[in-house]
Amino acid sequence: MPIEYVNRRGDKYYLLQGTTKTGKPKYYVSRKPNGVLVDQMPDGYEFRENPQDGILSVRKIRPTKVLPQEREQLVAWARELAGTDYVLVDIQEDSLVVYAPDEDLSARADLLNAIFGGSATDKMSHLSWIGANARYLPMFRFSLVDDDKRLFSVDRWCFKGSIDDWFPLGPGKPLETQARAFLPHLGKESFYQLM
Repeated sequence: MPIEYVNRRGDKYYLLQGTTKTGKPKYYVSRKPNGVLVDQMPDGYEFRENPQDGILSVRKIRPTKVLPQEREQLVAWARELAGTDYVLVDIQEDSLVVYAPDEDLSARADLLNAIFGGSATDKMSHLSWIGANARYLPMFRFSLVDDDKRLFSVDRWCFKGSIDDWFPLGPGKPLETQARAFLPHLGKESFYQLM
C-alpha cells in the first residue's frame, strides 16, 4: 500500500520515487499520485512538514542530540504556559524551535462568527480551521549547549527588518527552567520586551 501523509492543513501527500541524472533513486512527495508510488519509507529518510506553512517534503534524517521526549515536553509546556494549542515545536540540528501563529487566531474566529453568525461550536470549528491554515513564525529557540547536563540556552526571534535573526536571552539552564521563564510571553506584548 502506498505511503500517504496528511499535513496539518488536511492536504494528502504521496511518497514517490524517481531517479537522478546518474540513475540513483530520489524520493519526493506530491499531492497527486502520478509516478512510482513507494510503499515503504526508505532507510535514512523521513517526512518533514515545514512548521511555517505546512508544506511537506521528504529528506534524509538529520542527526541531533535533542531527545524526542525533550521535544514532547516542550510542546506540552508551550501549550500549558502560553495557554493555546496552536504552538509547533520543530527540531533543527541541536535546537528546539517554537513556532506560533503570526496573528490572534481567536480574534479571527470571532470575526468569522460575527460575519456569518454562529454558535460557540461554530467558533471552535472556525478556530480549528484557522489554526491549521495559519502561518506560523519562529519565536523561541532552545539550543542544547551541554549534552551531559542537558542544559539549553534560549534565543528569541527578532522581528526588526534590519536584524531578522536570533537574539540571545539566556545561557544554559535546564529545559524546564527556560520554558517556564520564557514561554508565558508567547502571543503577548511582553515577548517584544524580552532582551
